[in-house]
Amino acid sequence: MDHLPYPDNAILPPLKIPYICKDIEAYDGQGFHDYPLRKGWNEPFQCTFRDIARAQSWLYFGLLSEFFGESFDTKDFVDVTADGEQVVTTRKLKALLQKSFQENSKVYTWMASHGFRDMSKRGFLRGRPEIRLNERLMSTLQLAEVQSHILDGGDRLACVIALSIKVLIWSIGNGLVTYLPSRKERVQFAPRNSRLLRGAMLNGGKCPYWTEIYLRSYSPGMIYYLAAMPQMDGRANHRGCSAQRCIAHDTDDESYVVEHVHDCSGCDMTGPDPAKVRSIIENRGIPLMRFRELLSGDLALDVVQATYGMHYTAISHVWSGGLGNPDGNTLPQCQLKSIRKDRKVPEQCLYMARQQRHFLAILGPNSLIYLEWIQATLQMLITETSIGLRLARGVADADSGLYPWRNRIYRFLFHRKRVHDELFWMDTLCVPVKSGEAIRRKAIRQMNFTYAGADNVLVLDPVLRSISKRSASRLQLRVQVACSIWMTRCWTFQEACLARAWHVFLHTNLYEPAMDYRREADPLFRVLTQQTIWTDESELEYEAVSFYGKMWPLVDQDPGYKPPIIRGSDGGDVSGLVKIWNELDQRSTTHRKDRQIILAILLDLDVGEIVGLDVEERMKAILGTQRSLPLSLLFEPQQEPTSTETKCHWIPLYPEGTVSAVYGCMTQNRSRDLYQFTLADIKANGFILDPKYSSLNQGLINQTLPHAFKAWVRVTARADCSPHCRPRATCIILSRMKKVSSSLRSPLVGARFFVQSNDTGGKTYTMIYDGPLIYDKITSAESLSPTEYPQVEAVAMPDDTQILIDCGRW
Repeated sequence: MDHLPYPDNAILPPLKIPYICKDIEAYDGQGFHDYPLRKGWNEPFQCTFRDIARAQSWLYFGLLSEFFGESFDTKDFVDVTADGEQVVTTRKLKALLQKSFQENSKVYTWMASHGFRDMSKRGFLRGRPEIRLNERLMSTLQLAEVQSHILDGGDRLACVIALSIKVLIWSIGNGLVTYLPSRKERVQFAPRNSRLLRGAMLNGGKCPYWTEIYLRSYSPGMIYYLAAMPQMDGRANHRGCSAQRCIAHDTDDESYVVEHVHDCSGCDMTGPDPAKVRSIIENRGIPLMRFRELLSGDLALDVVQATYGMHYTAISHVWSGGLGNPDGNTLPQCQLKSIRKDRKVPEQCLYMARQQRHFLAILGPNSLIYLEWIQATLQMLITETSIGLRLARGVADADSGLYPWRNRIYRFLFHRKRVHDELFWMDTLCVPVKSGEAIRRKAIRQMNFTYAGADNVLVLDPVLRSISKRSASRLQLRVQVACSIWMTRCWTFQEACLARAWHVFLHTNLYEPAMDYRREADPLFRVLTQQTIWTDESELEYEAVSFYGKMWPLVDQDPGYKPPIIRGSDGGDVSGLVKIWNELDQRSTTHRKDRQIILAILLDLDVGEIVGLDVEERMKAILGTQRSLPLSLLFEPQQEPTSTETKCHWIPLYPEGTVSAVYGCMTQNRSRDLYQFTLADIKANGFILDPKYSSLNQGLINQTLPHAFKAWVRVTARADCSPHCRPRATCIILSRMKKVSSSLRSPLVGARFFVQSNDTGGKTYTMIYDGPLIYDKITSAESLSPTEYPQVEAVAMPDDTQILIDCGRW
């Protein structure tokens, strides 16, 4: 796998893939799917050496031969080490793919000979032709991926060979769709990750919880790179972490230690006037800090109330980095000087953000990508004209690419007077900790306005501040940011979502992920900057910066435009709520109740009202504001309900666990405290059971009309269900949608309800939620024992049946 980029400071040597199929007959090129049958390999896979060698011959070298035909030569992919061992090498894979796609004429010829179809003739600048892989090529990749996953369950040799096959599938798949206008279709070529990579991550000191997250989120090529990198969150100890939770960066107020800079032998603590901070917050204002240098050389902090049009920077940090203080609104002098030591960095940060906002106001929210096109055009002019060369003299910076050009274009087009006031907001200094819970709640209530009103959010991460943008490669920088401590916390996720723009403070300069993300996601920019040639490194760079897509700013949009992330509160679209919920579930926070506050902030709710409620009532209030909710809350409820009240025990205590919109959604009827949906809308089967089955927790449904349906249903018993609900007529709703996060053999899901009433036509039912259930479809019920599988009398409900869920008073 030597075609993959590898970190310079790797803690593991590159993995060598042994060439073990030299005694196996080479792939004959007469069909990938039935190759084992032609060779008489009919016995089950036993993970012997010969079986693994056959797998390498078929799934690795056969895959190369299938896709590259006569251009492929086995000798190009076999090398001999200094010890005389034959190993697989992929150094020529990149050249082989680029040769196939280098010119448009060759691309069309190659695609036509390999079964591509539906090639629309679009203009060159609108992206490459839309390619649709035919069924043969798609099924070849899918079959190789399934077989490699089976191979991954064997011994270490089998895992090594399986990993090489998975990486090859990923590389070839991404190379094939290089010229697609959108990169979204590349997800279909992301095979499941390797057991070997999981072990390498854990043995390298990585967090077990985040290892599982990364394995689900990134490709094998990215995990291979991550496993070789040193621990990316500094000196954190993950021995107490599990696959369910990371606690390495949780803090304890009693044992918290405010950090000094590494070369400080001890200095005084300095903070703002607490009375002024408290007064501003009581008047619903935002307190800002300004540095003032004393004659002694120390720094003092003046308090200023934010007013309309005032420019300031909001500082975002993780408390485990040592910049918090649970005992008071103070920080060491050395830390304050460290934040202020280079005035040009925060000043440049403010200036760039202001110019971007001015540019956006003139040309619209997508104008920044046009600016990148202007940059690329100017670069071409510079290389072709003597005027351009004179213009670029003393300006061009090869190490920082196009960024100097962007700043100079901003200054040339929209020059403004700089503001030298070093106004900033930081929670350690601006959120009172010794003034009572009421003041603290008011400060939290202003949190969304604080970050939304800032010109920029400056990220201070202890590990990222030690990285030099000039010495680190583009891939290494992006990976470090994507896997930093700051990216793993719930509060920082909220701060990034609310920010107009945010920059990461590196060792000597700033890094702006937004520009990288917009540039990578736009095909026109790749064409203009001649980045259309595929490389694995470019794919990994895109993967590493894709985290920004989960943190798209909620503010700084056109007037009247509602950000997609909170659009779910208006109607049947719950994607915004699902996205926020799942992102918070992945991240960590010291106090679980903080998740409720952050969810309320990102849903644009009045946080003051939410914080004023008891913890047990907060989620009920938050979900009650949403017009639509995902049905996964009923079909896959969390283990910890918000209350024991029968009608709403499906509401979780905290926004934890995964929710999904795959099962559909239910819409609130505000006047009657009901949620409603139809069976056809959610693609589900419904059955009415006799009251005598109300206490039965498992049974066999053998329904022939209106369509054949046989299923073994098991209800998850809930001890918190009130006995007054029984006996009643029971309704079970079985979703036809498979669980997204489970294997193909996992059971399907649904829910059981108790019928309160129904109209005379039987088309509308009002019900009370009882609990979730799982079921398995069966092909025949004749061979099943009646004692082990009791049959249940069930009446099928029409698809247009409307279901009303009584949730009580919100």
